[in-house]
Amino acid sequence: LCRRPRTTHEIAEHTAVIQRNVAKADRIIESLIGLARPRAEAPELLAPHDILSDVADLLQVEARRQRVPLVVARGAAGCPPLRTDRTLISQALLNLVLNAVQATSSGGTVRLNARCLTRAGHRALAFTVEDRGCGLPVAVRSRLFTPFFTTKPNGTGLGLSSCRRIATELQGHLRLYPRSRGGTRSLLVLPLTPTSNPTPPTGIPEKTACATTSC
Repeated sequence: LCRRPRTTHEIAEHTAVIQRNVAKADRIIESLIGLARPRAEAPELLAPHDILSDVADLLQVEARRQRVPLVVARGAAGCPPLRTDRTLISQALLNLVLNAVQATSSGGTVRLNARCLTRAGHRALAFTVEDRGCGLPVAVRSRLFTPFFTTKPNGTGLGLSSCRRIATELQGHLRLYPRSRGGTRSLLVLPLTPTSNPTPPTGIPEKTACATTSC
């Protein structure tokens, strides 16, 4: 813009390019900050059903635009309260649900649920996000937790990395699985009673868990 005089049309074209790249840089910076510094600062007792409902409410506009209903399972209402950081758990679930919505074709449904598990003799809570989207291509399963790797045209490749860091900060685990009839199940497991040495929940072998997400 500064090298020589520009017409009004040229200025509009150049500034549009600048705005698009500034917006992209802003998304990457925000994701990097979230990836590098997930810190549980204010744990509080939260009802799992309320957490999922809040996330669904925040994404209703995007879900309606994609024509993908969000369903919060009634069973989540029977789960005991979880002591955790509201901001971090919401950030992780927002990323997972948004992935599911964007992976699901119009008319499909994304289902959110929570249930109790037994984890090394202790109780844990599993949040699940299920879709019937394009699933988990074998060729990319091992790479989708890699920072900056993405299958989305406008993705930053930092969402899943951030989710995994948040799960670790909350003394939990993030696993993603292909569904038998297509789609993906995201499983975020958090301890109902935090421990100093978190271990994977029983019934979810480390070796068989897919470290990936919906494309």
